[in-house]
Parts: sequence; structure tokens; C-alpha cells
Amino acid sequence: MKTIGSRLTTLYVVAVAGMLAGVLLLGRYLLENHLVGSLDATLQLHFNQLKDRLNTDTGSDEMQGLLAATGITSDLSVQVRDLWDDPAYRDARSRGEPAPMSERLQFFTVTLPDETRFRAVEGVSESLSIRLALPLAQVSQALGAYTQVGGGIALVVLILSIAAGHVLSRVALRPVQLIERTAARISSDNLSERIPVQAVRDEISNLAHLLNETFARLESAVDQIKRFSADASHELKTPLSLVRLNLERVILKNELSPLDREALQDATEEIHRMDRLIESLLFLSRAEAGEVVLKRETVDV
Repeated sequence: MKTIGSRLTTLYVVAVAGMLAGVLLLGRYLLENHLVGSLDATLQLHFNQLKDRLNTDTGSDEMQGLLAATGITSDLSVQVRDLWDDPAYRDARSRGEPAPMSERLQFFTVTLPDETRFRAVEGVSESLSIRLALPLAQVSQALGAYTQVGGGIALVVLILSIAAGHVLSRVALRPVQLIERTAARISSDNLSERIPVQAVRDEISNLAHLLNETFARLESAVDQIKRFSADASHELKTPLSLVRLNLERVILKNELSPLDREALQDATEEIHRMDRLIESLLFLSRAEAGEVVLKRETVDV
């Protein structure tokens, strides 16, 4: 059966582990959002640069020059599509209706069949649909490094929390252990001892006060029983002695039948037995009161 200390330590470790896991998961979420937000900002910057330079008359050769002029590296994937090739776009423009393409930038994540992931942005510049994409490899590497570092930190914190929980449980249960040891020493021969009560008013001190009051009531009850035993023994000794003397006087007159004499002799023996019992009770009362002095001597067993 687990002790209270082990249960407190386990509860403390579980609480620390839960909070640590929550903090690490929140940190990972915020870090991922920050890194992805940085990629989105970079994609938006490149998109705006291309949007400012591109027009519908730009050819493929001029496109390569524009990409180089905007500082776009080989890691950035660029797709430019002429919307006039889309019948829905041509029909809408010919009727003078708004283009069926949203001019608002759309950010999304693309996963290729080989599990490679990209962060992409797509938007419209006049009659051109532009899509830019950057790989998420650096984000994955940063998150992997964060997971490794966070796992190491979590392991160290868990080990320290086990040690701290053990120490805290011992400190918290020290007053309870003191109460247990003191209560174990208190017996019928030692009812005057009391549990030390700390100056701090808490549940432990209230428990110590309650136990001390219980021991005080028990001591009072035992003292009353002892006084009653002593008083009853004194009160019984005198009438029993008179009864015994009267019975012995009647027996000595030789005026009884054999059957009556035997009955009175039995009664006398019972009175002797009761008298010895009363003497024993009186002796115990004097011994408990400290009035009996023991005389010790060496005996060859």
C-alpha cells in the first residue's frame, strides 16, 4: 500500500509534468506560428515585388530577368498563369463583371507525394495568377531541434521534480510523523504526555489540539476510575471485615447443625477471597499513586 508521502510525490510529479507538457506544447505552437508567419511575410514581400514588375506583356525571357531582379532564390518556386486562358475569366471580363478570382492573398500549405511540404501564397495581379512557394524544411528542422531540447529539459525537470516532491512530502508530513510517535508513546501509564503544537494555525495544529483534548479527557476518566477503585476498596473493606468477624463468632459457638456450619464456613472463605481481592485493588491504587516503594534484591534463578 502506498504511503501518503509517495502519493503526494506522485501527485506533485504529475502536476509538474502536466504543466511542463502544456508549456512545451504551447511553445511549439507559438514557434511554429512564428516561423510560418515569417515565411508568409517573405512570400508576401516577393509577391508584391513580382506584382509591381509583372504585366500581361511580359514574355518568358523577360520573366527570368524579373525573377533575378527581385532577388528570388532557387528555393522559391514561382508559378505564373495567364487568366485569359480561363474561359470563366474571359466571359466575366467581356460582360464587364468582376473577375471570378479573389485579389486577396491566400496562404496555404502544400504537401507533395514525396511528403515534401511547402508554404505557398497565391494572388492575382491584373490578368495574371501568381503562386509562390517556399519549402518548410527549415521550419521542420527548427521544430525538431525544439522538440529535442524540450525533451531534454522535460527529463531534467521531471527528475528534479521527483526529488523536490520527495523532500516536500517529507517536510509536509513531518508534523504528522511527530504526532504519530508521540501518540504511540502515550499509554495508560503515560497519559500526561501531550503532542507538541506548532505556533502556526493550520490543519495539523488543529489535529494536535483535538488529540490533546482527547488524551486529557481520557486521563481524567482513568483518574476517576482509579479514585473510584481506591474509594470502593476502602468502603468495602470495613463491612466485609465486620461480616467475617460475625460469621466466625457464630461458628465458634458450636450451636449450628453440620449443614449450617458448612454453609457459614463457605461464606467465610468467600469473604476471605473478596478481602484478598480488595487488598490487591488497594495495593494497585497505592502503586499507581507512587506510594509503594519496591525493594529489589538479587535472586539466584
